[in-house]
Amino acid sequence: MSISVNKKHSNRIEKVCIRYLILSLICGLFGAIYECFSHEVYSFNMIYAFAFLLILGFVPYFVMYIKKIDIISNFWNCGTATLTMGSIVKGILDIYGTTNSLVSFYWVVGIALLIMGAISFTIEFTRLVR
Repeated sequence: MSISVNKKHSNRIEKVCIRYLILSLICGLFGAIYECFSHEVYSFNMIYAFAFLLILGFVPYFVMYIKKIDIISNFWNCGTATLTMGSIVKGILDIYGTTNSLVSFYWVVGIALLIMGAISFTIEFTRLVR
């Protein structure tokens, strides 16, 4: 029974890794296509929006998959999504040639969600170790 439970948990983390990898590829493609039609106006926020998904999404879950740790934090996932969307929105506004003061809230909320996700991960990890 423990083998099937462990396999079930590793499959869950594996699916999250694959999803983040696919989403980062889609986001990179979206940025590349959007840059092609931007009349040679570029934005680093748009070009590197995929990096949030890759670094904050794929890499931590891949490490957890390798180390056989089965903790998924919804706060962390929401923080990653918020930072990615904030980067895309900021990139669109940069390419369009305008600014908006509300874009800074993406960064504040995204970082706050990542902090809450790190705290919940730490609490859950200490429960697992005991």
